[in-house]
Amino acid sequence: MRDTRPVGLLLVLLALTGCTAADPPAAESAGSPTPAGPPATVSSVQRPPAARVVAGPPPDPCSLLDPADLAGYLRQTPPDEHRDPTADVPTCVWGDGEFRAISLAAWRPAAGQRPPTGGTRSVHGVDAVVVADAEYTCELHWAGEVGAVRLKVVATDQESWCAETTVTLDLVLTRLGW
Repeated sequence: MRDTRPVGLLLVLLALTGCTAADPPAAESAGSPTPAGPPATVSSVQRPPAARVVAGPPPDPCSLLDPADLAGYLRQTPPDEHRDPTADVPTCVWGDGEFRAISLAAWRPAAGQRPPTGGTRSVHGVDAVVVADAEYTCELHWAGEVGAVRLKVVATDQESWCAETTVTLDLVLTRLGW
């Protein structure tokens, strides 16, 4: 007579670990695109998200908005894209500079550099400072861990531009990956 104790012990171990012969292998259940239950976790310890490492200078601000992004502000005014040589940080300007203009700057602030103060609007989970919300003008400054962005819109056919400027600033931050 054959000794069946090793087989019995194996079945007990399989039952204790939750494995049974009725469970199909993962490769056989690949026909279903979504798992039947929540994914298994290795540990219940919550870890903070990895810090985003961003090296080098930010991209050229002129590369962050395209004609479709500018159309609502500029209407029939030609974009006339150019860099502002008088700005303190890399800045791109579109429009005629008088009645319709968009100015965008993206940079890495120096240590200790503080953003301006004023009212705020939440953009990308961070409060952007509203530097100007005047007739025909909105200027927002956003400063996060990885950099800063300044967006200013001037257009004479609408009293307030801050709602639209907030949406455009969010688009710029998405393109930057910030």
